[in-house]
Amino acid sequence: MNEHVILRCSRLPLAFKCAECVQPGDPSINVGSDIATMGTAVHAALAHHVKYGDAPDLSEIAGQYSISENVGELEDLFWRGVSLWKKVSEYFPEPQAEARLKALIVGGWELTGTADILSQAALHRSAVADWKSGYNVGEYTNQVLGYSWLQWAAMGFDPDAEVTTMLIYPRLGFFVTYTYSADELRAWGQRVITEIVHRAGTFQPGPHCTYCPRFHTCPGRRELVHSITRDLAVKASVTPASLRELDPADLVGIRAKAKFVSNLVKQLTDAIRTEVESGGPLPTTAGNALQLQAIPRPTIEAKAAWPVMQQFLLPDEINECLSVRKKALLDAIGEKQPKGQKGKVKKAVVDLLEQAGAVKTTMSYRVVEKPLVTKEDEADG
Repeated sequence: MNEHVILRCSRLPLAFKCAECVQPGDPSINVGSDIATMGTAVHAALAHHVKYGDAPDLSEIAGQYSISENVGELEDLFWRGVSLWKKVSEYFPEPQAEARLKALIVGGWELTGTADILSQAALHRSAVADWKSGYNVGEYTNQVLGYSWLQWAAMGFDPDAEVTTMLIYPRLGFFVTYTYSADELRAWGQRVITEIVHRAGTFQPGPHCTYCPRFHTCPGRRELVHSITRDLAVKASVTPASLRELDPADLVGIRAKAKFVSNLVKQLTDAIRTEVESGGPLPTTAGNALQLQAIPRPTIEAKAAWPVMQQFLLPDEINECLSVRKKALLDAIGEKQPKGQKGKVKKAVVDLLEQAGAVKTTMSYRVVEKPLVTKEDEADG
């Protein structure tokens, strides 16, 4: 294939599942999210700190990314990131922030990426870091290898090279380190050619389609949707009681397909709501239209209700009726702090609340698939 294809490191986890997700041609649609926007703002703030060693104007950055209402969260993540940077900065002498990397893999395929932190640590040794400000530890192995391979390429494919790449998680409070030799990076580059470049033109639809920029135009995904809906229609008679009678492989398949369709439905309903909110009612049939309907949700203001509650309840009974929203409390305290101190003070407040026994944790549950631990396993452990 002679066409120029740009393969971004951030797309590598998806590209290894389906090479068509990175093909040019159809318009790509990237749907943003509040978490992603916050992550971009955190990256910008921490890039400033790595470059200059001080704190930027976080309110200004929040305004740039339209997250001013969540500036407290930005401050918290920034200072968490600064704390982690202090622990790892010794591995990054003369660090560069937001370093752009690119190199040809084969033919017209070019790998590109922006290293959040980059350093030529020593002769034959280099270090790369990537901030991850989300709530979960995702599967980033191929993205890490992509950054490492690019830096190896920048080192002239040094046969004695060793590249260390760190994933730093400010929200979660830890970092993970990966180190690769030249032989390992050479082997991974061959995997890119075998599993991505040579698979171009072959659709590999699955649950990962939800995150693909070609989601709305992909013919492979459309055929998968038709296949799944036909299959689920046949199995529509499944009841809770009959689930235990299914073959385990069938149960896994049905659940994966149902989740896939559920995600499609959610995307459609979210898109409808967004359009109605921004553009007004959407006409349907018979003079009707999809439109917003107000749903009153009464709340009780504690200050105004206090004298009334005292007439009927004892103090301990009133306490059982009240709760304090953690985010609202910390934001209110943060607003009273001087610039640059909000994140530190809020963390100290959380520590004090925990010491006072004021933080209560409740459990919610969701269905996940993971290795089954029996009572015998727990006893052996």
